[in-house]
Amino acid sequence: MTRILLAVLAVVLLGCSATGDLGSPAKPIGNFTLGMVVPKAADEIQAGPLSRKATNEEWETAMDRAFQTRFTRYSGGKTYHIGVVVDGYILAQVGIPVVAAPKSVVLFRIIIVDAATQTVLNEPTALTAFESFSPGGVVSSGLANTREEQLADLADAAAKATETWMRKQPWFFDDQPPL
Repeated sequence: MTRILLAVLAVVLLGCSATGDLGSPAKPIGNFTLGMVVPKAADEIQAGPLSRKATNEEWETAMDRAFQTRFTRYSGGKTYHIGVVVDGYILAQVGIPVVAAPKSVVLFRIIIVDAATQTVLNEPTALTAFESFSPGGVVSSGLANTREEQLADLADAAAKATETWMRKQPWFFDDQPPL
């Protein structure tokens, strides 16, 4: 019985990564097609206590890659640009397994622009993304992943959190109801 429970838990954990859904066909986000991603790390980006360090350039590169990967899959009837600003983060250090298992997180803001009219559609919207729940994430991403892997994982989680937020916005569904 214990082995079956562990096997089921392992399957669930493997399916919970931020990029786990990228292999499936993309469900349209209304009329959304990606124009540009404009990634930026805040000039005063805040690294949390005991965080591993990452440069602004590393954040911008990771966010650009993750957002391009996630959002170039959509081909709606209107083009939108996504601005993403990283304000703060924690890249977990190596901790004591289970007892002190630090987790990684990124705080960021999203701005959506209608490419045709250059109209900004929202006030900067603050979102938070946490490291994916994976076998490494059960204990601590600091134990299981390199700093670069943590950064990429958080960028993927940020792109997924942005997609979830976008699906609730009316602008993409002017000509069609949300799915």
